[in-house]
Amino acid sequence: MPSPRILVVDHSAPIAGYVETILENEGYVVRVCNSSEEALSEGSRYKPSLLIIDPMMPGLSGVEVATRISHEQSCKVLFLSSLADDSDFKELIKGIRQQGCDAQALPKPFEKDKFLDCVRRAVGVPTLTTVAPSSDPKENQPQREQGSNPASEAPAAKPVVTVEYAGLMKLAGLNLYRSNAFRITGLGITSSLREVTREAEKLEMMINLGTVQPTGGLFPLKDPPSATEIRSAVQALKDPELRLLHEFFWFWPSTEVESDDPALQALRYGKHSAAMDIWTQVRGPASGIAIHNLAVLYHLEAVGTYLRRLGTKPLTKPEDVYLWTSAFRYWKALLDRSDFWSALTDRIRLINDPRLTIELAQQIWNTLPNALLKINAEVAVAAAEKGEFEEAGVHRRLIFTSALGESVAKKELLRALAPLGEELKQLCDGALRDTRTNRRSANKVVRRLLDDKSRLLQAFNYLLGVGDGACAEAHDLVARTARSCIVDYVNETDDWETGRVLTEECLALAEGQDIRAKLEEDLEVIGRNLIASKQTTQPNTSQHTHSSAATSARPSEPTGRRPTAPVKRKISYKLIGLAAIILLVLYGSLKDSNDGSHPSSSGNSGYGTGSPGPVSSNPYQGTPSSSGTLGTSSYPAPVQSNPVQSSSSQRDELKSEIESNKATLDQLEIELKEAKANMESLDAELNSDKASIDRMEQDNKLGLDVNESVYESIRHRYNSNVNIYNGLVRSYNEKRVRYKQLLAETNDKIAQFNSMGESR
Repeated sequence: MPSPRILVVDHSAPIAGYVETILENEGYVVRVCNSSEEALSEGSRYKPSLLIIDPMMPGLSGVEVATRISHEQSCKVLFLSSLADDSDFKELIKGIRQQGCDAQALPKPFEKDKFLDCVRRAVGVPTLTTVAPSSDPKENQPQREQGSNPASEAPAAKPVVTVEYAGLMKLAGLNLYRSNAFRITGLGITSSLREVTREAEKLEMMINLGTVQPTGGLFPLKDPPSATEIRSAVQALKDPELRLLHEFFWFWPSTEVESDDPALQALRYGKHSAAMDIWTQVRGPASGIAIHNLAVLYHLEAVGTYLRRLGTKPLTKPEDVYLWTSAFRYWKALLDRSDFWSALTDRIRLINDPRLTIELAQQIWNTLPNALLKINAEVAVAAAEKGEFEEAGVHRRLIFTSALGESVAKKELLRALAPLGEELKQLCDGALRDTRTNRRSANKVVRRLLDDKSRLLQAFNYLLGVGDGACAEAHDLVARTARSCIVDYVNETDDWETGRVLTEECLALAEGQDIRAKLEEDLEVIGRNLIASKQTTQPNTSQHTHSSAATSARPSEPTGRRPTAPVKRKISYKLIGLAAIILLVLYGSLKDSNDGSHPSSSGNSGYGTGSPGPVSSNPYQGTPSSSGTLGTSSYPAPVQSNPVQSSSSQRDELKSEIESNKATLDQLEIELKEAKANMESLDAELNSDKASIDRMEQDNKLGLDVNESVYESIRHRYNSNVNIYNGLVRSYNEKRVRYKQLLAETNDKIAQFNSMGESR
């Protein structure tokens, strides 16, 4: 296995040299820097797997250097500091981890053994590169640069193989042990090709006679394998690469003769506890194989238990979680055991097949964490897709607490979600095709898309969380597709009200600023068209005072306008009627105070206990008004309706009252718009905070680290804003009621005014 690269940064040359000596004696490849600037420059070229640094570096701090190099090179960080046990420094490390930096700290001065344990946990144990013998003795000697000192050089290492091993990823799945060739045939991993051929002929004969029985060997299947399973197993044993992979996920003997291994004999007789006891007590050269066998045993039991419980609830019980965590613990330990990987390399040489290279052991080592977590990621996604969030949460927690790497866990979740993303894309493509076929029925297409996407998006939402890029892109894909269909529909049918409802749903779904801005523009255009369409339905009167034509625009062309037929009616009646329409269109979507207000603040809510009440969904992204404080304006008292009189002075007085009320209504409209903008802005912030609180509480329940100070800060801000929001809602509703009352009174006066004119 190639030795991991380590970059040591310390302003004290003696300390840096001491650390370098310890690491090089263990076989690591080390480079030393004595300044922060040198470390930043060297980090981009050297690309270390681990950065060891003093956080108290002169000039640019070691913490800043560590976060930058870790972010750029995806390396782990070990701080060596006399402040390592200080509570404030521990909080600092916790904050760095929250930002994605895999960091830990060790007090300085340190003990050599503890130091090496930290390094091994971070990057594993280095393995000396084994070079195949050559006929030329000179080729077997390591090449050195001219003038170099052999005594001070670190052991030579091959470049790290980072390519994912596709064969291992293909094999990894819930059927990993059910389809294992050695389990199906009952053979041991040391079986010769002749033994494999003889067993294959025997099994083929049994298949032809229709008398296939459960095989013997270790962990025999309870039900007989099918003919297809048997033939696949035999074929795998004849393929050297597949055979090696099946061997890797089966039990290895620690003795030269497999039948002499006491642990395997105990397994053969079903004495699993006895085998475990033997392996846990193994010391010396065979301990790596013992750890491998324990990892396989626990993993086999965990996967097998899950498959046996399919169809039951809960699928994964607490005792099953123990099996999974034990398996991950031993797999993680195996990654650090150079003796086992040397044994795997020896096994490749023993097979002596040109299709197998020594680098295959490195590929298995690199890909193993991904292969293991792939299984649980697929289980979590399948459960989330079915709405079984408790089961999905169990396996999400197992993935992120497996110690196999958070980046690996995230990668496998995204890989498992990829088929759902492809299915979502197909839904969107189908919606676009159906809309092009019949634009007049696009409203039904959009409704079907918005209904069908729920099953898929809920898996993204739960497993990735709010703010994740992949989750946001899935939301925006649906929103963009639905918007395209809605634009075609309303331009074809002029059904603006349906377009408004669907567009608001899309706005609530969208995450990206670009698509949200387009949807908000669409809502403005749809609102103008709704006003224009309602104007044309107002009844004509005998009066011939005319106004300017109403204008509207379509969502696909926000800047375009089309004239509507002029409507001739009394100017005062038209203006007040239009005000009512504006109220209906712009504010009708807001709920009444009992439904639209946010819940009272949950001041007694504690960390990790109880979630604040639900926040009302508001699709808008408004901007707070910069005008004066809401609710401070005074309005003229409404003029009481007077009996209709025919005198000219009474008619003029009524006209004056109507114009006064009109001015008040205009002022109320302005303040209602300002209040609505403030409510929308605050509602968006509340929804964002609520989503963050829910995600953090869910992570806390799953056992993941949550920054308590950040949680409390968001919770207090949420509770404070809830009170402010509820006050805004009350003020808005009071103004709206006042507006409606004054509008009704004014329209009564208009009717009286018109009656006076007709009676004359």
